[in-house]
Amino acid sequence: MSLIDDIKQSIVQHFSETGLSEDMVRDVAYAVIEDIEKTAGGSDLYLPQTSKLTRKKRNESILADWKTGIAIADIMRKYSVSKSTVYSLIGKKQSNDEFSTSDWRL
Repeated sequence: MSLIDDIKQSIVQHFSETGLSEDMVRDVAYAVIEDIEKTAGGSDLYLPQTSKLTRKKRNESILADWKTGIAIADIMRKYSVSKSTVYSLIGKKQSNDEFSTSDWRL
């Protein structure tokens, strides 16, 4: 199976859950593939493993898990990230919270 077939399959799977008709879902999948082929056809296309949106969602989930008391080791396993990644996210979150809620006296 090619990358194009995988993308088509993914589109069909995700849109099928929306209640759209099977024909409509298939039409959307083919239209998206045609647009990709027109835009990037014949070129070397690099797709990063995680997009900024995906990473942002993952980071928010990591922080939510940490706030509910899930152990760092369990978070690391669940999201396949290093200990330093988890602590970095926690540190950024805490410094942002402190910065936004600090009492400024002039």
